Amino acid sequence: MKAEILRRTDLVALVRETVELRKAGAAFVGRCPFHAEKTPSFNVHPARGIFHCFGCGVGGDAFAFLMQRDGLSFPEALRLLAERTGVRLEEHEQTPEEEERARRQRDLRDWVLRANELAALFWEGCLWSTGGEAARRYLLERRGITEQTARAYRLGYAPESWDALASHLRARGIPERLLGDTGLLKPRERGGFYDAFRHRVLMPVFDVQGRLIAFSGRTLDPDPEVAKYINSPETPVFRKGESLFGLREARSAIRKQGYALLVEGNFDMLTLHQAGFTQAVAPLGTALTLEQVRLLRRFTDRIVVCYDGDGAGRAASLKAAPLMAEAEIDARRVELPAGEDPDSFVRRQGPESLQRLIEGATPLVEAFIRAHSPGRRSPIEERLKAWEQISPVLGKVRHPLALQRYLALAADLLELDEKQLHGYIARPVIPVPRADARRSVHAGTTGEEVDQVARHLLELLVEFPSLAPQAEAAGVLELLPDQPLKEALKVFFSLLHEEGAPSAVRLLDALPAAPVRGLLQGLLAQSSVFTPESAPKALEDVLRSLQRRELRHDAESNAALADADRAGDDERVMAELRERLRRVKDLHRVE
Repeated sequence: MKAEILRRTDLVALVRETVELRKAGAAFVGRCPFHAEKTPSFNVHPARGIFHCFGCGVGGDAFAFLMQRDGLSFPEALRLLAERTGVRLEEHEQTPEEEERARRQRDLRDWVLRANELAALFWEGCLWSTGGEAARRYLLERRGITEQTARAYRLGYAPESWDALASHLRARGIPERLLGDTGLLKPRERGGFYDAFRHRVLMPVFDVQGRLIAFSGRTLDPDPEVAKYINSPETPVFRKGESLFGLREARSAIRKQGYALLVEGNFDMLTLHQAGFTQAVAPLGTALTLEQVRLLRRFTDRIVVCYDGDGAGRAASLKAAPLMAEAEIDARRVELPAGEDPDSFVRRQGPESLQRLIEGATPLVEAFIRAHSPGRRSPIEERLKAWEQISPVLGKVRHPLALQRYLALAADLLELDEKQLHGYIARPVIPVPRADARRSVHAGTTGEEVDQVARHLLELLVEFPSLAPQAEAAGVLELLPDQPLKEALKVFFSLLHEEGAPSAVRLLDALPAAPVRGLLQGLLAQSSVFTPESAPKALEDVLRSLQRRELRHDAESNAALADADRAGDDERVMAELRERLRRVKDLHRVE
């Protein structure tokens, strides 16, 4: 199934939705969408179904590209590409009842998504109509949101009516029995439904796949008893605490900037995007959850928290510290002046001022430790109580060097013994740093330079598998020294015997070690220098190079090679030396 989806997927067309590509031989080249670069180092090889960036090391097949670009899990990418290519996913055998239940769930999700889109279009129209004057004044004059931003982010206005949207959805064919499941309407006591959002500015919420899953509404009613913000309730397509406002628009900037900017409010996010900080996201006005942090973790391992400058904002930012540590996020905190929020600060002080604060942001765990330290010469009871609050956060810090730094800071501020504190961390620490996913593809697993002969050999065999029997008969695995690509060749020959000639993607899937996989991706994502006409001669040259190198370890053979070079009689002497090499190998086997 996976192979069929990949076969039907146009990798170049998929990548071109994000990257401008130019043809370079059999491959395509462009600027990497996953890190900032001026010189294109992102290669796509459509025939082999592989992409690879030589700048950051990211690569793989169409599934890997979609997962990296959109922050999807493999099952999510599988479903999307299956729909895109028209491949029906095989499911486990279901009972008729299970099949019917699954069908109803799919239908309900589709209806809710359709209703959300209809509501968004309706509210957008209301915002720019005569009845939306108050909402437009609020956005353009009070909040400083330009018309361009409002239209780009599909802002809308829910009129002060009890059934405007309900009537609109009925007229567009949304079944009466499903109106309550959309989250857009609420049931009346005597039957029927009324609009959940009334006299509010509406902000659509999208998931990472671009589906409109919910809404957040800011009231225009001055009555303090009316909730300032309300969000869609949970529906078949929306789970509270698992989505982030602005992530769909921010994901590309997050990758390019290398970090996400986390703010509290929806208008903070809109204002910052308008000011150029398009890496900003917001947790929909709710307390930050671990699921939201893990969602961001799909796109970056660095987050700058920029909450309001009041006491509540500072407290909320500190509550994020254990979540960030749990998700292995390098989190930092911007401290805004008292009374400021990101929205007001940028409008009054300008983007440059905020950028300076971001560059000077404090590590969030450090801020947590300092905020919970009672001060020097405090009673021992207060210092121990502070340690009880700090310890669980340090217990979530995975990197040993970071833990050492924070322990030293806590010991200093609390005036306690650092070695003793290490033994009283509230949760066991796994002192294993994360593997660097962006390790250079030019480095071997041992730091040695990758053998160019092995590169040429592997590229030849993947591109022209009909040459494999000749290479295997020559004993190439015995001739190659231990190095990263030798492992790939072993897997290639194993697949060749078990399944027939493996594709580049199949070979990558079968490789167990990530560094070797990265090397192979980089090799296979480029245009081949070999043609069907030149490949047989190229293989002979590779085999000759391997045999000459093997024989140079033997003094007698080395002398013969030197004589052959001087006499220009390489072919005859090489034939004799190959026979000598065969006899030596046979002797080793007997021994």
